[in-house]
Amino acid sequence: MEADYSMTAQAFGDESEADKKLYVQFYVRAHLDQGKTAEAGRPIYYDREYVRIIAPGDKTNIVDRPVWDLDRTRFPQHYARFKQGMTEQTVGTPLTVVGWLTPAQIEELAYFKIKTVEQLAYVADSVASKMAGLQGLKQKASAFLEAAKGQAPLTKMQAELESRDAQIAALMARLETLEANSEAKAAKGK
Repeated sequence: MEADYSMTAQAFGDESEADKKLYVQFYVRAHLDQGKTAEAGRPIYYDREYVRIIAPGDKTNIVDRPVWDLDRTRFPQHYARFKQGMTEQTVGTPLTVVGWLTPAQIEELAYFKIKTVEQLAYVADSVASKMAGLQGLKQKASAFLEAAKGQAPLTKMQAELESRDAQIAALMARLETLEANSEAKAAKGK
């Protein structure tokens, strides 16, 4: 039985902050076409896009159904990665880039579909209390995200400065080329 949107929204709460904690995967599954099967007298299948939405760490809170237009707009980055052929559509800061998790912890969290710092930070307290050490990791993830949020203006300014420096370097190289060409023309004209 397919869940309607109200059931999905109820299961996962608000679409803004709650979506950051979800494990979302778009994929293609063969779907039986009942009408064409009846006409042909044999099973006729077609490819249909599906979405799997999992609350990380909670194996009882899983939605797996055909994709709706709402899913494409609700999870645009995941869907774009799916269309590009990526089987893993994880969006966020991968757990592998933080230095405070061991490879074993990363693998264990991946088993529970927790693959980003954002998902780890937003794991439900009811789930975190069932897994040893998860509450502490959740707190570290939250602190990491808060620190990153504080660094965001500095990081943005640094990127803008690097872009400006690259533009200046390109303009300087072009100016040098123009000056060299001008000098070469002047030397020929003498």
